[in-house]
Amino acid sequence: MNVLVQHLDSGLYLAPEANWVNLQQCPLVFRNAVEAITYCIRHSLRKVRLVSNAGLAERETYLYPFGEDPGIKAERKKLRRSLAASRRLKQDQRMLQVRMDMLVAQTKESKKQIPFNRNHVALE
Repeated sequence: MNVLVQHLDSGLYLAPEANWVNLQQCPLVFRNAVEAITYCIRHSLRKVRLVSNAGLAERETYLYPFGEDPGIKAERKKLRRSLAASRRLKQDQRMLQVRMDMLVAQTKESKKQIPFNRNHVALE
């Protein structure tokens, strides 16, 4: 499996001597992903993705060894929105519970104000 290193921002591929070139200009080809990742770590390249089967639109596969995966970013953003909505709903629920407790307490107080009249039952 041949692997190329592609810069995330420019879309160019890594060439020998740390240059960035188009796919047609002979980019640096690694035998596997481990070699490509090792090279990136040694040369402090982080905003990259690894591409196998480059140039074959239907068969291209991507690996984001240092993060920056757009699918994961979208899911993380969606999760953060959901968490914020959940926190808002929990706060609203707490406020409603406090209001209900206050209403129950008021009802109890108003019942205390009414005297209790016992009805006498005649025994036969």
